[in-house]
Amino acid sequence: MSVVVESKNSIPSAPLVLKYLFGAAFADGTEYFQAQEDTSELSPDKRTAYFDICEHDADSGNSLEWKDHRAIARKDIEIFQLEGEGFRYVVDLRDGHFEIQHGKRTKGAIFFLTVPPVGAKLHLLYFRRRRHHFNAGGSIKDGLNITHEIRQECEYHFGWRTEVDDKFVDCTMFVV
Repeated sequence: MSVVVESKNSIPSAPLVLKYLFGAAFADGTEYFQAQEDTSELSPDKRTAYFDICEHDADSGNSLEWKDHRAIARKDIEIFQLEGEGFRYVVDLRDGHFEIQHGKRTKGAIFFLTVPPVGAKLHLLYFRRRRHHFNAGGSIKDGLNITHEIRQECEYHFGWRTEVDDKFVDCTMFVV
């Protein structure tokens, strides 16, 4: 049995302020950096900046997706980073290692969460998970009365994916 609870007094949530912005370095030496507005340069009216570093269908212009419906990032991305609050989190898609850098240092902690299969082509995985925390009162019978949003938080998940024997092998880490 499932119960659907609808709020009689829903309130809009606060806009998401990005704690970390991403950047990508491509095999040809070009770079792309997300702005705080998180708007696509290719489709600014309806897409986020991540759309700009994804593979696209030539006919529809939509992002291509893996079988699990995650967007497929461009295959020529070599390095992906999240940067904010004095930290830089990096995944190097050439060999699968991660780095955490602090301050102005160009080198930080370098580590592998998982060693990728030898010769595997690694593809970027990236997504955000946003959580809202509300105060609510009422009952299931009478409906909920949401009074206000207490806070929100965003997890930033990133790493790599490859396919081995028609199965995905993913390696991701997240920061909050």
